[in-house]
Amino acid sequence: MADPLTVIGYSDLEGIYDEPESIARLGSFLLSRRDDDTLLVGAGDNTALGVASTVSHNKQGVELPTRPGRAIAAPFYRAVEPDVETFGNHDLDHGPASARTLVRELPTGWTCGNLHTDDGPFGAEAGVRPTRTFETAAGRVGVFGVTTTQLPAITPNASSLRVTNPVDAARTAAADLRERVDYVVGVSHCGRDDPAVATAADADLVVGGHLHERYAGTHDGTLLVRTGGTGVVEATTDGEYTFHDSIGAAPDQALLDTYTRVREALELDTIVAQVDEPVVRDRETLTAGESRLGNFVADAYRVATDADVGVMHASSLRTGPPLAGDVSAGDVIAVSPFGNRLTTLSVSGTALRKALAVACPSAETERWLLSVSGASVVWDDTTDTFEAVRIDGDPLAADREYTVAIQEYFVVTETMPTLTGEDVRSYHGLQYDHLVAHAANGGLAVGTGDRIARPEQ
Repeated sequence: MADPLTVIGYSDLEGIYDEPESIARLGSFLLSRRDDDTLLVGAGDNTALGVASTVSHNKQGVELPTRPGRAIAAPFYRAVEPDVETFGNHDLDHGPASARTLVRELPTGWTCGNLHTDDGPFGAEAGVRPTRTFETAAGRVGVFGVTTTQLPAITPNASSLRVTNPVDAARTAAADLRERVDYVVGVSHCGRDDPAVATAADADLVVGGHLHERYAGTHDGTLLVRTGGTGVVEATTDGEYTFHDSIGAAPDQALLDTYTRVREALELDTIVAQVDEPVVRDRETLTAGESRLGNFVADAYRVATDADVGVMHASSLRTGPPLAGDVSAGDVIAVSPFGNRLTTLSVSGTALRKALAVACPSAETERWLLSVSGASVVWDDTTDTFEAVRIDGDPLAADREYTVAIQEYFVVTETMPTLTGEDVRSYHGLQYDHLVAHAANGGLAVGTGDRIARPEQ
């Protein structure tokens, strides 16, 4: 073996299909790097969680150059033909049947060893395998794939699936591969568990995903790299790695044309608002306390439903460029590109207090994930308690019923356990449609300063 194996990895591409030039440059770059001793692998969530995917899945009668929903990723996959892809949670957003169709349709080797149905390994009949092997100029390579144990809990349409321990699955798969290959590579959509996967597996290299933070480190001899969803990483089995953030390759013209036509067909570039003071969307701003973006979304929910309180949990806010100047419908939907219904619930003051507390800082996390409309809170993170909660200026009453507007996702998952399906009173259509309507009515002019606070010292 003259040269080490090179692995080009990526994960969590998600909204890149909404950016024709970005996906076209990425495709061109990846094609330029393919050779006989290089493997191209994806570590999950690469089949289009984004505006075009979500809107096309829910909009009928639109003629597109590709199938709608997650299949919007197909032109990219057909151009690049990755060697391996594993499942991220968003790859199952539209349910197991849709994911099986993707497996059959997209030209890549789907690989996952810890995702199961009641009848056995998920997707086996469609071509999913727990491991794959490849002959390269660098030698024989074995690849295993694992996904996060969170998948059934955070992906309502895939809640019937079962995920076994990814660390155990990786250890077993790598040991089996090591006996018959020269190199072992893992793709792990496990986020905070990626290091444990790398430690347990007798692998040369693991490409991680799910957690949107870049990382590179060695764990018990195994190099773990993760892009965090931006760009790609080029790593070798002798421990070298390079992150490529800004892809400067000339755009692939076919991909550029295809994804430009997708945006045009879905009318995503229609201007709906003019914003003079940019609305910042970086992660630090969205999780440091009250934010304009969080306030905008919570306001949109409350205005659309006439609820007492609008609530947004920042886990469903997407980072990106600031909303500034001419703001399009696509820009607004990208804030929270999820096809959930806007839902109104009726809950007690006690249940509402507990739900809001879930999204406040704690010993486990210093991040604020709470945005509210029609309410204000003072949270003491030294005691993990509210010093005050007010609804329309009045103290929250434990035994009073309040109407709450929130995305349906937070009702059908355990994110905010005291908000349940039994509390639902009405549905109000797709939540992102209300964001667009509120933006068109001047909602992006919102400020901050009176909704979320810590106790005065």
